[in-house]
Amino acid sequence: MSGTTTRVWTDVDIEAEGVSHGYLRVPFSTNDSCYGWIPVPISVIRNGDGPSVLLMAGNHGDEYEGQVLLMKLLRTLPAEAVEGRLIILPGVNAPAVAAGNRVSRSTAAT
Repeated sequence: MSGTTTRVWTDVDIEAEGVSHGYLRVPFSTNDSCYGWIPVPISVIRNGDGPSVLLMAGNHGDEYEGQVLLMKLLRTLPAEAVEGRLIILPGVNAPAVAAGNRVSRSTAAT
């Protein structure tokens, strides 16, 4: 997506060979500060050329099965078993995952 800009950033080099772990930094404003960010866990496994696949879980923080599965996959999958790039986001809605709630507080009805 050449020419596309985003305020979401990460220090994980998704082009690097091997296994990398870190966070996506998603901008988040509150009444206290407009310069906050939400850490969203990201892991990338890359081994040579091939397709890129994205696996996500934790859209709803109280749905644990996908989160648990992706964490088990990260602990057991060797980079040599991947051909291409595997991007894993095990807790996409990080505030809801941390709270074990269906939605994050910022999107919950008041």
